[in-house]
Amino acid sequence: MATLSGSKRRRLVFTSLALLLLLMASGLGGCSTLGYYQQAVSGQLRLLYARRSVDKLLADPDTDPKLATQLRLAGDALVYAREELRLKVGKRYGSYTQLKGEFVVWNLVVAEPDSVEPREWCFPVAGCVGYRGYFNEARAQRVAQQFQAKGYDVYVGGVAAYSTLGWFNDPLLSSFIHWSRPALVQLLFHELAHGELYVADDTEFNESFASFVAQKAIASWLADDLEAGSELRLERKRRLELTRFNGLLIKLRNTLKEDFAGAASTQQALELRVQRYAEARGCVDRWSKTLGTQTDMANRLNRYFAQPPNMARLALAAAYNRWIPAFEQLFVESQPAAELDRSSLDWAAFYAAARALGELEPEQRLTELQRLSSAEAALQEQVQADRDDEDPGEIRCEALTNHSVDGDVAG
Repeated sequence: MATLSGSKRRRLVFTSLALLLLLMASGLGGCSTLGYYQQAVSGQLRLLYARRSVDKLLADPDTDPKLATQLRLAGDALVYAREELRLKVGKRYGSYTQLKGEFVVWNLVVAEPDSVEPREWCFPVAGCVGYRGYFNEARAQRVAQQFQAKGYDVYVGGVAAYSTLGWFNDPLLSSFIHWSRPALVQLLFHELAHGELYVADDTEFNESFASFVAQKAIASWLADDLEAGSELRLERKRRLELTRFNGLLIKLRNTLKEDFAGAASTQQALELRVQRYAEARGCVDRWSKTLGTQTDMANRLNRYFAQPPNMARLALAAAYNRWIPAFEQLFVESQPAAELDRSSLDWAAFYAAARALGELEPEQRLTELQRLSSAEAALQEQVQADRDDEDPGEIRCEALTNHSVDGDVAG
């Protein structure tokens, strides 16, 4: 077996220590035990030491042509992110790592059966996050079973990518490199946005911010590509369907939060969640008749509600989508021009406004996010009313609350 030189050993030790500090601070996962951090450090090290330079791969005639095409696409997206979106790219995604499996990490989400708030794990610097990440699926499932045995709702989901928040030069991964053009580019925009702004102790803020940036940017990126007309139309259709899917989940979460607060007992809370899921299932049945039974969105809706109520799974949906309408409104308010078009979008002004929002005290931030969401919701209600006048067949399901499910909260 080859031996490491002294300098390489020192770099390995230094990298390991740096990773340990990073993982304690960044929220890749959560337990304070040495064993947990060991698996996190070793997993991250495997990624870093398996990297290959993208430039060298593209210069290698033996590189799979399909992989080379996707690597070039990622490179184009990084240029766009740096020059048009004003995101901090640096040397991130300048390398590529081939994984053995479909996902890079598995996130564990845990929640009380009568609460829509996930259990949190806390770290220095990054604060508290509503999930815990593992580089080994079996280990994540074992810990999930331990929580489930104690009566918690649990959810373990495979993750194709994550951000080290700019601490390291994240590599492109085989878990997502072969995604469709819009999906790959949108993912890169999402992860780069995490490096632009991260607020300790506020998972919903961070994920909603990154999701909004990615959604807003992918539309501009496709619109700037004269040959991407069909992709742009498909992306808009996909976003509308995701708006409905995630809107229903947010609506269900908010309704259950009110139900749980007023429940006289745990048993009543459990009965209420069965009732609310049944109402949501009714919405899905109505939508399926319009979407068609074989569409991707119809299948996704049916799969989701074919499973028993799960507060951990529902909490995860809120984390990524709850405040997207607020950031939509913040973007509008941050722009210097009265009329917004792609040529005049001021991303730096938006980041500054979002950063100022993130610096508020938690209660003040929540109040402002609610104000922004209400302003965006009022606009969307008017847009939807106009759309209903033009298209009486538009589906609007009001079974859960009086709020519209058509808010701009794509996933």
